[in-house]
Amino acid sequence: MLGTGEFPLHGDSDDTQRSSMDRYNFLLQFVLASQAVKTPASQLLSKINSLEEEKKELQEQLETLEARCDSLVQEVAEFRQTTQRAADLEQSYSEISDQNDKLKEYVNSLVDRDSCKHCDSNYRNNGRTYNEVSYTQKQRKLKVLKSNSERALWFLESFGFKLDKLFLSDCQTGEKVTLQYNNEKKSAYQFLFEEDKDKVRNVVYIMDKFCVSDAAYHEFSMTNNDGLPRSYLIKQCRQDLNKVYSISRTPGEWPGAQLSFKDELNHRLSKQMEKLGDKMLNTQRVKISGDGAKMSRITNFVVLSFSLLSEGEKVMSTKGIHTVAILNGKEDYGVLQTAGKNLFKEIN
Repeated sequence: MLGTGEFPLHGDSDDTQRSSMDRYNFLLQFVLASQAVKTPASQLLSKINSLEEEKKELQEQLETLEARCDSLVQEVAEFRQTTQRAADLEQSYSEISDQNDKLKEYVNSLVDRDSCKHCDSNYRNNGRTYNEVSYTQKQRKLKVLKSNSERALWFLESFGFKLDKLFLSDCQTGEKVTLQYNNEKKSAYQFLFEEDKDKVRNVVYIMDKFCVSDAAYHEFSMTNNDGLPRSYLIKQCRQDLNKVYSISRTPGEWPGAQLSFKDELNHRLSKQMEKLGDKMLNTQRVKISGDGAKMSRITNFVVLSFSLLSEGEKVMSTKGIHTVAILNGKEDYGVLQTAGKNLFKEIN
């Protein structure tokens, strides 16, 4: 065998030498070809790898686009359904609107046909409004309104109701008006609104403060009808105020007035409880006082009162003295024993 790179120099024939040269040249060309092909193969392998990665990325993009396409197709289908539903609703609304118009016409025809035969056809006020007329014309308008409203509400009895009162309010001035329909004789003062009651109470306070008689106020209210409450409201208000306190005449021949000591004491204790709460003392000490005052040469008054010692400094002032009886007589034991026997009995 020939070693690598060894050639026969002598001792061989020409054919043997030629055959050996051919084999050597073949091997040399094979080696050179292998070396020449080695470098392009690595480049091709690198390019193939990069193409594989690019193919993978394109595949992922394709899958994303397909998913997006499916989503868009679904959204288009939902949009078409919504559009169709909106068209159906619009058509239904149009049909219902037409039916509603027909029903309105039918109801109006029934109202015209079955309207109350004994009622007036028109209750509209053709003149000036309530706040534009004088007091006398207001009363006339209220009478007309009361009669018309009673006839217009004729159907209440079919429901088992009876018209009792109708409360009205002026649109511009806000004045409250109450129309009374029952025939029972009730105090008109108790049906007034709270604002009107405050106005009447203020008038009563001014009359008492300046000693204005009911007769004088009546004459004055008749000359000024638009602003002052009626005189009968003043009397009813005074009666309601008198009901707040139980005032009675003192016994005996001496004129005087007295309150209930028990009620007054409970009233003052409840006021103190609201103010102090849990800080209020469980035991209360009450001071009973009687004082005489000479108002003129022949007129004497005796004032009986009580004070709560727990009120502190108020006991020494008029705010802490609570009057329960006033007697027009002299300060005498016999007079007090007779005139204040009911009060002393209640105290004991």
